[in-house]
Amino acid sequence: MALALVVPVLVFVFLKFFGKNKFEIPVFHQTQIERVANCSDGFAAPYLVPDSTISSLGCKLGETILVVFINLEGENKLRITEESAANRFKIVDLADSLLTDLNKSMFVCTLLKPPTANAVLIDTKKQIRGY
Repeated sequence: MALALVVPVLVFVFLKFFGKNKFEIPVFHQTQIERVANCSDGFAAPYLVPDSTISSLGCKLGETILVVFINLEGENKLRITEESAANRFKIVDLADSLLTDLNKSMFVCTLLKPPTANAVLIDTKKQIRGY
């Protein structure tokens, strides 16, 4: 009976002192940059989103930003809005914006958005963390 109580405690203590909890989101475009259709090849690795792009999105430097390229509706919109409030990131919805197609294509190029991606996550260091 005592063994049933001691073993879990020993496992917990062992993991607490000798284990590592590591959750890391990868940084994209650190060693190479894949070509984005209809965009120039003038990007160097490691890639950082230009300050001009961040300010054009209406954001401040040092903010975590989620740029969305599709219309969010219903449950998806509610979930993303709740996550942004809880995790303190800013949502920029380009699908609903009044930008011209030319400006939207500029964001596609500077955010290195693959054709299959609907959103781009930019961290506080201007690195792309996810699509």
